[in-house]
Amino acid sequence: MLDIHLWPYGKATTKATSSGYQFDCQHGEQECTGNIYHACVEKKVEDPAKKLEIIKCMISDNYEPENSAKKCASEGGIDFEEIQTCASGTEGQELHFQAGVKTEALNPKVSFIPTIEIDDSQHSQKAILKNLLKEVCAVYSNK
Repeated sequence: MLDIHLWPYGKATTKATSSGYQFDCQHGEQECTGNIYHACVEKKVEDPAKKLEIIKCMISDNYEPENSAKKCASEGGIDFEEIQTCASGTEGQELHFQAGVKTEALNPKVSFIPTIEIDDSQHSQKAILKNLLKEVCAVYSNK
């Protein structure tokens, strides 16, 4: 099998505070909120196909992250309550922080958003963003 991660962090920065973390995202607070919901979906939804479906839905409608996550979870047949609890609490903050750690560790550094890893490698981000399925199949067939 392949291990695919979509790290929801982008070109954000993180500062540890006495109450957790403070995030500064390239496109503002709304982007950070969307990233946290995305991270919670990544963590809480076990079925990889449903997870990808929900995240794709959220990315295509990302102007109101909470409403988007709720609508997309519902369309994907996933209970939103667990995602909401994660996103509104310390777990969501910690997941966003961890996405930042992974993003900062990428080599080469982030050049495309979202950064997608397939089996711990960035491969060609342009090719992945153009046709994810084709790139996943190529990596899988070379295993």
